[in-house]
Parts: sequence; structure tokens; C-alpha cells
Amino acid sequence: MLKVSDFVGFEKMIAVTVVKVLYWFGLAAIAIGGIVNIVGSFRTMGYSFSMGLGQFLLTFIGIAVAAVLWRVLCELYIVVFSMHDRLGEIRDRLSKQD
Repeated sequence: MLKVSDFVGFEKMIAVTVVKVLYWFGLAAIAIGGIVNIVGSFRTMGYSFSMGLGQFLLTFIGIAVAAVLWRVLCELYIVVFSMHDRLGEIRDRLSKQD
């Protein structure tokens, strides 16, 4: 449970939750962009079938690559914030030993 004092005093990091929410928004943006590009490839197929087909296939590859890279980037941010939490735990344990 997040208390107001933890939030104001920066005792508990909320960035991990924010990153998770941004991940889903980013994934939705990638999907919407892919759909727009797929629709555009059908328009291009009317002018040049081979060019439209190439754009269609590259869109699927682009969606997959973008989704994986977006996931990796979000995980890197989560790792950085998790390291902060773990270092705080180590600090607390070391101060109890003294």
C-alpha cells in the first residue's frame, strides 16, 4: 500500500508502475501504426502490386521488431529502478549489522 508520506518523501518508487503503463500505451501505438501502414500498403498495391506486397510484409516484420525493442527498453528502465530498490535494501541491512 502506497502511503502519501512514502510518495512525498520518495521512499517508494512509482516509476516501475509508470513504465508498465507506458509499455502498454507504446505497444498500442506500435499496433495502430502497423495497422495504418498495412492499410497504406493496400492502397499502394493498387498502383504497384509488388511494391505494396513488400510494404505489407515489411510492416509485419517492423511491428515485431518494434514490439521487441520497446519491451527491452522498458525492461531496462525497470532494471535500473529495481537496482535502486535492492541497493536500498542492502544499505538497510548493512546499517542493522553495525
